[in-house]
Amino acid sequence: MQSTLNRPPEPPNPAFPDDFIPVGAPTGTRPGLRASLLAWAGNLVAVVAFVAAGLLIIVAFGRALAEQGAAGYAWTAVGVYVVGVLATLGSTVGLTVSFCRRLADDELRRPGPIVDLVALVIVTANNVFAAIFPFVFILASR
Repeated sequence: MQSTLNRPPEPPNPAFPDDFIPVGAPTGTRPGLRASLLAWAGNLVAVVAFVAAGLLIIVAFGRALAEQGAAGYAWTAVGVYVVGVLATLGSTVGLTVSFCRRLADDELRRPGPIVDLVALVIVTANNVFAAIFPFVFILASR
């Protein structure tokens, strides 16, 4: 009688060899991933900066309507807005570099990088429009 704790090892499964790699799986290097992650980080910074600048300008308007000092809030809003614009420029560069590297290494035949690039284009375009939005008021007032 054989003990249940000392079973003989099972033979290996011959259906899958040791060097089996599924079709379309990444092979170790992922070109454009670092640039894509930096672009996502830049977009996150830009979104936070634009929301913060909007809130600061609302506080500045409220303080100005209450006849209190609002210049500090307004200048801080402008500074945070400039940070958002610079982060948007950086994320646009990261998007371009990521796309070029993935195109050069033929990574656009897999669905993962395509979904990443499409989502990144949408978010970056949204941030570009948010960066341009204040200039619309300047051009419309003339």
